[in-house]
Amino acid sequence: MNDPLSPPPPPLTAIDAAGAAASQTRTPPQGRRPPPANYIQGSPCISFVACHRTTSAIAGATDGAGYMVTIDAATNSTIFRRRRYTKLFKMNVELERFFLDLQSRFPECIIPAPPSRSLDPELYSKAADLFLRRVMGHPRLRESESARIFFDSEFQYSAPPPSSPRTAGRSSFLKAFSIGKSSDVDVYFEHARNDASAYESAASGAVRALDKVGKADRALSVSLGDVGAKFNAVALEESTQLAGQMRRVGKLFQTLELVHSARSNHTTNNSAEIFGYHDRCAQSALRSLDSRLEKLSDYDQACKNTQKKLQSIEKLRASTNIRQDKVEAALDELKEAKRAEGELRDGLKQMSEVLRLEYESFTATQNEELQRDISNYVTQQLHFDLQILSALVRAL
Repeated sequence: MNDPLSPPPPPLTAIDAAGAAASQTRTPPQGRRPPPANYIQGSPCISFVACHRTTSAIAGATDGAGYMVTIDAATNSTIFRRRRYTKLFKMNVELERFFLDLQSRFPECIIPAPPSRSLDPELYSKAADLFLRRVMGHPRLRESESARIFFDSEFQYSAPPPSSPRTAGRSSFLKAFSIGKSSDVDVYFEHARNDASAYESAASGAVRALDKVGKADRALSVSLGDVGAKFNAVALEESTQLAGQMRRVGKLFQTLELVHSARSNHTTNNSAEIFGYHDRCAQSALRSLDSRLEKLSDYDQACKNTQKKLQSIEKLRASTNIRQDKVEAALDELKEAKRAEGELRDGLKQMSEVLRLEYESFTATQNEELQRDISNYVTQQLHFDLQILSALVRAL
């Protein structure tokens, strides 16, 4: 049986589990480096991500420090300049720019959360690995111009210029499809946004609560250490059997000091950051759901504009003095209004279909990872409690 006072095993977090699952490889020919498991799919498949701190000034890092990430990847996609990327260096701000650019270009997709700068190097490396694996595993994101520039740029990543908006055909407004007034679709996304908002609120609340718990354990650890030191000081002045009992109690308090110190570090540096990752995931989902609401609002406004143009034509029709130039102008305005309405309607339809699939996949993944992380947190706390119980038993 393991010693209860031994350090707790590292938790298998969502970041660890997803990274381990994504890093499975085929057996390569003798002497060759193994390609990533989904290499054949054409995405830049990540085989290695590591990071270290850099104290040089980095644009966007308020404290003048940050992380440098080293990436190894392979691909057979034709959009990338190279087939294998070895020791590709990227700074933390480049990962954040990559994330923000993907969010702006793919509002219908729930972009994986990027790593937080507050993580320690080991956790940041795992989070960066998970972020890149999930982005490159997404069939739309991995084929984007943003992904190509991220891997092929020889300088700091800079978002590519926005692509020109797609224009619908002249007859697009005649398509008989309506989504803006579809109550079942809107109810689905209303519930989805409420769930994502509740998820974000719970995750951020857990981070704040864990931060308080970590500080409380840290304060308790200091107090226990002070009490233990005082018992040991008294034991040095005693020469009777009482001195042995004093040292025994002092050792107990010093052991409890170490346990609570380890628990404080684990809570602050591990558990709080893991739930912070869930918070960032929820924020990414909310961003996509809000983008759909914005597009729905634009479509609603376009419908109102079309109605105004129809009313203008009705007024001209009822007029006794009809001028041909005004009629032609009104018809052109109506045609343009219907074209814009049809274009927005088609865009909203496509966005709703994609986002619904994205959100269903997102909720399934997050439910699984949240259950795993909660279970890991409980397991770690039980391990610390066993350390405390063992120390108390030995002191009897």
